[in-house]
Amino acid sequence: MAHLEEDIIERAKNTDMIALLESEEGFSFKSTYGEREFKCIEHNSLVVNGNRRRWYWNSRQVGGNNAIDYLVKIRGMNFRDAVLHLVGDREQTAYMPIRKAVTENVSVSKPVRFVLPEQAHFPDGRRNYSNIIAYLNKGRGIDMNIINTLIASGQIYQGVQYNGLHIVGYNDEGMAFYRFNDNRDWVDYRLQTLRASPTATDTYQAEAVSSKYVDNILLKDNTKIFKNNLVVSTGKNAQGEISYAAFRIASTNYRFRGEVAGSDKASGFLIESEGINDCVYVFESFIDAMSHANLYNIKYGNKDAWKLHNRLALGGTADTALMELLKRKPNIRNICLCLDNDSAGRTAAKEIAGKLRSMGYINIYERYPNEKDYNDELKKVKSIINEQAEENEQ
Repeated sequence: MAHLEEDIIERAKNTDMIALLESEEGFSFKSTYGEREFKCIEHNSLVVNGNRRRWYWNSRQVGGNNAIDYLVKIRGMNFRDAVLHLVGDREQTAYMPIRKAVTENVSVSKPVRFVLPEQAHFPDGRRNYSNIIAYLNKGRGIDMNIINTLIASGQIYQGVQYNGLHIVGYNDEGMAFYRFNDNRDWVDYRLQTLRASPTATDTYQAEAVSSKYVDNILLKDNTKIFKNNLVVSTGKNAQGEISYAAFRIASTNYRFRGEVAGSDKASGFLIESEGINDCVYVFESFIDAMSHANLYNIKYGNKDAWKLHNRLALGGTADTALMELLKRKPNIRNICLCLDNDSAGRTAAKEIAGKLRSMGYINIYERYPNEKDYNDELKKVKSIINEQAEENEQ
């Protein structure tokens, strides 16, 4: 096993705990005592020190000096995996700015605007889904009928990400506009009338450059801008408007994921049942929700069996989206908590189950996967099926 260099370990130790917990767990924070510490809104016993590295979870009586300690003690990773998880095989900078912790007794006049990532297109203008189809089908083992259904409904799509830039909005023709994260005097910014998504009605003014302008920069030999393809999953609010989006890079080679800034955690990724159903399966990620749907098809030998039940992805372990769903769908009485089969997932599931029981819900089930998560289980099941098929052919 290769030795981890000290600078790599030091980089991992310096990970911003607030940013990590917001992007990967879906938590949000408010500062107290003049930003000397940050308290988690979803789990008020979880506190991060003002240096944004040390942390302590009082209800679990566990703490640490940095993000490595969190991954080891809470998620159950070994030291090496924790370091590599934090630094990645290649460093990537998210174009979605991290949400700032809310300061108590201070009104925030300009909340972060929620802007959807740009839809990827082929040069001829057609929408491009090729990368996410390859990633979800070949890399994650999810069947095409599930992928195509969710693409058709707009719940998943192939997004575009540029390192060093962030999206500002869309014009009336649906063209995306960007700004650079750093100061570049030569950039020809123009004042634009934009909206947060191609279908949004509200408009605002911002100085930005078009995606065509950015693509022209990419053609220069000395550019340091790179274009990546993302799998974007979306969630809608009670009015049917997209108000939440999670993303991950369409590659199994390294990790790069998070939530779009300004996302409403109450609007989780929801696969609704066809017809009325009183059961919901609850997951941490949309990949796991899709994987469970696929396993359901395999179990019942029916490619449409997955459409019979509701499946909700929380975007982490916070229960905000579940509580909102139960308000919107009061007919739901059976709740299956299918969080990850690790320390963090099991602890969160038990906390959510306790909360639901105090609210009067009776039929609450904890359904952990046989592997670490439901995607790992799907890949394991498909591997066994393929091996059996090969044996039968011999």
